[in-house]
Amino acid sequence: MTDAEKLKRALLWALASAKRKSPYKTGNLRHFGMRSSVTNAKEVDIYVDTAVAPYMKYTNEPWNSFGAPLRGKQNPNEGWWEKAAEAAARTLAQYLGGTLQ
Repeated sequence: MTDAEKLKRALLWALASAKRKSPYKTGNLRHFGMRSSVTNAKEVDIYVDTAVAPYMKYTNEPWNSFGAPLRGKQNPNEGWWEKAAEAAARTLAQYLGGTLQ
């Protein structure tokens, strides 16, 4: 297996790991909004396509950052993106034999 193939395979595992941390109501964000790409031989991106899931910020940020009707309420999914990024990074490190620092 080439390094590029190994990186792509690791990215698929990392994306799956990140998706497991995402909130799920309709499935749009998890199944269609979360994307990944290999940007070059040593970099990958995992991101949410806001054209597909424009509400992503409301699923992750503290609701006091927004106006009514969210202000003053607790976001049950607050911080999920950070948890997903950490899970993805751990998966990449494990699959590629690296370490997190």
